[in-house]
Amino acid sequence: MPDTMTFQFLDVGMGDSTLVQIRRRDERFDRLVLVDCGERRTPLGVAPADALAYLTRAIGENSHARRRRRPYIDYLIITHPDGDHYNRVPDLLDATFPHYPTRRLRIGDLYYGGNAAEYGRLITRTLVGRVNALDGLDPMSQNYHSRVDGANRLIAWRTFGDVNLYVLSANWPSRGTRDRNVKSIVLMFELDGQKVILTGDATRATERHILRDVVGRDPSEVSCHALKLGHHGSNGSTSDAWVAATAPFAIFASGDQVWAHPYCRPICKFIDGDHLRRQFRTNSYYTCGDLGRYFNNRTRLAIGMNLFYEVARRRERLYDEDAQRNVWARRGTVYGVQWALSIVPRRRFELLRTDTCRPQDANVNRPFDCAAAVLGDGRRDELLALIDVLPAATDPAPA
Repeated sequence: MPDTMTFQFLDVGMGDSTLVQIRRRDERFDRLVLVDCGERRTPLGVAPADALAYLTRAIGENSHARRRRRPYIDYLIITHPDGDHYNRVPDLLDATFPHYPTRRLRIGDLYYGGNAAEYGRLITRTLVGRVNALDGLDPMSQNYHSRVDGANRLIAWRTFGDVNLYVLSANWPSRGTRDRNVKSIVLMFELDGQKVILTGDATRATERHILRDVVGRDPSEVSCHALKLGHHGSNGSTSDAWVAATAPFAIFASGDQVWAHPYCRPICKFIDGDHLRRQFRTNSYYTCGDLGRYFNNRTRLAIGMNLFYEVARRRERLYDEDAQRNVWARRGTVYGVQWALSIVPRRRFELLRTDTCRPQDANVNRPFDCAAAVLGDGRRDELLALIDVLPAATDPAPA
């Protein structure tokens, strides 16, 4: 059995969290990398509570299979100091795990973007004693990224058996930059040539930096099978150049019910690029926002938004896949899902979602019009990227 890697794109509501499960051949347990763990201003508490329950269950069962004395994850990587990416870490630290009723979580190594002071007490107090002393609590280096070799290929930052992990950007242009999003840690996992990119809240300016300064000689280095959209799929990310360079077969984004994330226009760019794989035999759904309004969309493409469907009519019938029965929901009810992306060498990737409520007579008579949305000017993206980075570039270097 070859090495495998699985990405659990957790539905945390307005926030972000991805659990990466890396299994080496002939082992019955995973190495766990948790990238972000936070949410903020989610109107309903169901999504973050469910995500936390999933994490405690997955970590507990995996740690038991590894015969660990405590619940354990190998890496915690916090992409940048926005609360919706880290403020659920204390809840995870205090959680009760299967097989470990009195023991609390241990972390092998911690990496984080920005400065420790930007996280309040999390880095300097809350996590002290929870991270292995030999590895430590490490800020990512200033303006760090994986280097390239003589053949213009990226050199892995970490390896897990056959899985390579690269850092495409971290703390750019500096760790002390006031714009927290632009300095996000951007990660790329690779197994057998199949790459998955996690972008944190990276902006167009971050994307431009990666394409120009990191892989400028060979942009195909970031051509990937799957991409998690920057900044929850907001319009401040996903430049035309980034879409063309990454050309993913599948896209993902965490969603909320606050700022209309994920936005429709970035998703449309990938649909128009004609790289997304036709994944589903029957209709799947995703909800996206534009100008403060939500749109329900049918698709059979590999589009995995955590925001699945919003009831737009006064009353709609849906099929509860968990209870296996029909249910009725009122206008404004929102359904989310957790997506799992599994990659095995020399096989087509698998894309699965947790049970949810599927619309019976879906209200998609007015889906978002992608045809009009993708008619843009590439030079506009360049200008927006420059505007994004100007304030950050003039920040003083950290002391």
